[in-house]
Amino acid sequence: MVGGDSLRFNDKRGPEILRNYWPLVKVIRFFLFCAARKSDLAMGTATITLVEYTRRVEEAVKIDPGLWTYVTFREALSLLDPDLPEQGILSCRSLRLFDDGRISPYYAPFDQLNEDARIVLVGITPGRRQMWEACLAARRAIGEGASDDEVLRVAKNTGSFAGPMRAKLIRMLDDIGVAGHFGVQTCASLFSDHAKLVFSTSLVSFPVFVRGKNYTGNSPPPLKHAVLRKVIETVFVARVTHSSRALVVPLGKTVSTVVEALAADGKIDLRRCLMGFPHPSGGNGHRVRIFKENRDALRRRIEEWFASA
Repeated sequence: MVGGDSLRFNDKRGPEILRNYWPLVKVIRFFLFCAARKSDLAMGTATITLVEYTRRVEEAVKIDPGLWTYVTFREALSLLDPDLPEQGILSCRSLRLFDDGRISPYYAPFDQLNEDARIVLVGITPGRRQMWEACLAARRAIGEGASDDEVLRVAKNTGSFAGPMRAKLIRMLDDIGVAGHFGVQTCASLFSDHAKLVFSTSLVSFPVFVRGKNYTGNSPPPLKHAVLRKVIETVFVARVTHSSRALVVPLGKTVSTVVEALAADGKIDLRRCLMGFPHPSGGNGHRVRIFKENRDALRRRIEEWFASA
């Protein structure tokens, strides 16, 4: 009730009243946006200003992601507590790459490349579970005196898509016929005996967290954050290019959208990509429906790819 006007669903004066109060609505929306922005920049109970956030991003952009390698973090990995619980991995400041007040990327030993891979599986970013699995696997291998190459191999095979999502991913790959074209009984062997056939990677190759939670690719969008974009356009593109003969499988809508943008810029050949494959995360409530809708098209694309390979 404003000035005696009451707006009902069937009130013919509705559009006129909305026009009269639209400037007020825009002001309210602006303040709501500012409140949400402040929430986005919150770190626990503390907040930082937009100026400070901008400064941190500008500093982070100057960093070369090519320096975030196993050699740099070998000692930090070797000093990890072998009994470190999963929830404690983010307390390892020695693995944190930077913190701009909004996102916090960490190092995890997913450096190993695979020039001979026949399929590339692309996620958004390693989650906390995958980071923990890979880091502790590396810690054990280092303690056993393994070579750097062996440490990275073990870490990659252990941590890549670790957890319940791996089983979901394997079932979908098997369902569209990938295992048959590789001459294996199931794609589960891609993470063990036949690991040479696959290269598992992510748009952002380093685990990213937003206020301690796994980054989902939504806030901020990966190509809208300067550092994430830099990692994608340098590290990710270089890694996919290295496996030049492999079919690239973007997992989910976020990854597919970024891959299409990279293709439009001439950085990736879209003809190499199997589009329409859902992300295997349990948090993807549309996974089953999307897979059923796209399954036949995915099977045909697999047949076409391996027939021409």
